[in-house]
Amino acid sequence: MSDGVCIKCGAQSLNESLNARIRGGLQMISCKECGFVEFYLPQGKESLNNLKDGIKHTGLILLAGVGFLILLAILASL
Repeated sequence: MSDGVCIKCGAQSLNESLNARIRGGLQMISCKECGFVEFYLPQGKESLNNLKDGIKHTGLILLAGVGFLILLAILASL
């Protein structure tokens, strides 16, 4: 389906490729007509974009965790 055609019904109306949020960085693409979903490993630039998104989300989670620990320390000192 990454070639723009649904392998189940032959339609050319596909949804935009999305990160599947599954370990391994899989991409998900689905057909707007029949709903068929396909998972695939990204190649080239798409793979690099997944890595950047993963680092960004990991950084945000880490920052939120550190903020929470600082808040707990402040509350414990009161």
